[in-house]
Amino acid sequence: MVVSMKHWFKRLFCKHDYKPFTKNSKFHHIQGERVYIICTKCGHEKGSIFYEYEGSGYK
Repeated sequence: MVVSMKHWFKRLFCKHDYKPFTKNSKFHHIQGERVYIICTKCGHEKGSIFYEYEGSGYK
């Protein structure tokens, strides 16, 4: 899902609705998976979490 970046003034007054999203890349399954926390209304990124893969599952 691609969320366009709206004008900064609109993002300032947005009542954020954060959801987790992942980016698809060819090397993300080798070491782990990065999950980004992004607002679905305005595209503001709150942060990201890296889930490291260790053989039988994620840490």
